[in-house]
Amino acid sequence: MAPSRYYGAALAAFCAAWMNGSSQAADYQRYQNGACAAASLCNINYPVVPAGRTLRLSNLSCYLRFSNLSRIYGAQLLLLNASGVVIMAVTPRLAPQGEITVGNNIELAFASNDNIKVVAAAGQRFRAYVDIRVNSGGAIGTVSQYACHISGDLT
Repeated sequence: MAPSRYYGAALAAFCAAWMNGSSQAADYQRYQNGACAAASLCNINYPVVPAGRTLRLSNLSCYLRFSNLSRIYGAQLLLLNASGVVIMAVTPRLAPQGEITVGNNIELAFASNDNIKVVAAAGQRFRAYVDIRVNSGGAIGTVSQYACHISGDLT
């Protein structure tokens, strides 16, 4: 085989392997429900981005339901480094969806669907949180459900 043919075939094989390898973007989607401490602060901890990979988020969708005597004190999607330090934050636009009767209680529902651009490197992770407080005095509120879906590309 002539050298130019050999190098051309080797280059083609390398390109095919590279295109089918782990560097190719894969769709990423993850839906999780929040874990609520003291019934007012809810966290959703997403998995750590694997070594050698990058996660590029393009969408954040959340649903929140809580007691009608409360208000939203804060809600964000945080990007954390390997030590758990916040690197950046995105604030979802939670829009009211109306009242829902659950047993004898009236609850308020909110939802968001936001296009975002956030990049997490290997070893970093995302955390979505919401903090609910009762309207008077800053006491805690009660969260019935907090769930978020993130999507993008994992390369």
